[in-house]
Amino acid sequence: MSCSFLLPFSKPAGSVLTTRADTLFACATIDREIRTVATFRSSAFNTTEAKSYFINDCRFGDDVAKWLIAELRRQALKASERPGQEDFGWYINFQSDSADSTLIILFRPDDELAGKTWIGEIERNCGFLASLFGGRERRIDPSAVAAIHKILSSSPRIEELRWHFRRDFNQGREDLGTSSPESNGGPAHSTSRKSVRP
Repeated sequence: MSCSFLLPFSKPAGSVLTTRADTLFACATIDREIRTVATFRSSAFNTTEAKSYFINDCRFGDDVAKWLIAELRRQALKASERPGQEDFGWYINFQSDSADSTLIILFRPDDELAGKTWIGEIERNCGFLASLFGGRERRIDPSAVAAIHKILSSSPRIEELRWHFRRDFNQGREDLGTSSPESNGGPAHSTSRKSVRP
């Protein structure tokens, strides 16, 4: 089975939209410097068995999304009842500090021995018009990023967690990734923890 890798990082259809003017204009302002793209390796999730409900055979990640939803709720945060699916992968909507965010989850086939790579990007969930002008990439809530980082960095399922600025990641500069989403995060280090099936 051959899997192509597609990285859209755009608003998924079916995302929760709001028409509140304050949210629309807030989304259009410049955000603080924070890394919003996470990459990590894990062999704990399904990457071999295409489910009958997959839009595309290679679009794994539904179990990653379900696990993250459960972990977000453990933090007493509001999250989707179930993940949404697009042809590029999966996404979940969640709320932190009264801000609506979306996490897009993508699978990238890599070295079988080193482990598969998962990619997650956090976006601002804002109005349709603001989305057309890049609003989903601006004013991303730092608490949303912190919530995802807390889950990923503390789980024995996750290895080699790195955070990237979107611009660096889109330019293929994954070597600039750090262990923390904050701008002053130090270089990421590999871990020796063994992934386990959830």
